Amino acid sequence: MTREEALETLWNRCDHNDKTYEAYCVLAEQTRWIPVSENYPKINDVYEKFLVIDADGEMSVQTFFVTLMGCQPYFSGGRDVVAWMPLPKPYRAESEENDGNKT
Repeated sequence: MTREEALETLWNRCDHNDKTYEAYCVLAEQTRWIPVSENYPKINDVYEKFLVIDADGEMSVQTFFVTLMGCQPYFSGGRDVVAWMPLPKPYRAESEENDGNKT
C-alpha cells in the first residue's frame, strides 16, 4: 500500500469531525517528503536532526544548520539534499509513558 492509498483509506473511514481532520492533516504532513526547493525545516533546537534524501536516492539522518552570517542553510552531510522530513518521536515503552501520568 502506498502512502497516498493509506491516507485515502484513513480519510474514507473517518467521521470527518474537526479532531479527526486535524489528526489526518498532521499525519499527512509528517509522512511527506518536503523538497528543499519548497521549504527548509523550521528548527526548534540548535542541533535538530531530520531524515533526508540526496540526489542519488540515499537516505540518511542529518543535522540542519542555519548560519548567522546570512549564508544559505545547509544539512550536515555535505551531499546534495533534495528533500527532508521530520524524524518520528523517539520510542518510549508504554510503561514509561504511563509512569508520567500516574496520580
